[in-house]
Amino acid sequence: MKGLVRHMGSYDESIHIIDGFPMPVCQITRAAKSRCFQRKAGYSYCAAKDDKYYGFEDHIIIDSRGVI
Repeated sequence: MKGLVRHMGSYDESIHIIDGFPMPVCQITRAAKSRCFQRKAGYSYCAAKDDKYYGFEDHIIIDSRGVI
């Protein structure tokens, strides 16, 4: 994937857009008993949904031409 992004010249772009989004693993009430992703997932807050969750926070970077 990095080779394709490099071939398309996305690393050379001067403008990039970065956005974050939640990736919940389970409901917050079940998080204490969950064995999924122990020591990797964590507790966080999603302001868009006004909700606490247990899971991951991921980020995406897009250049000015729309290449992810």
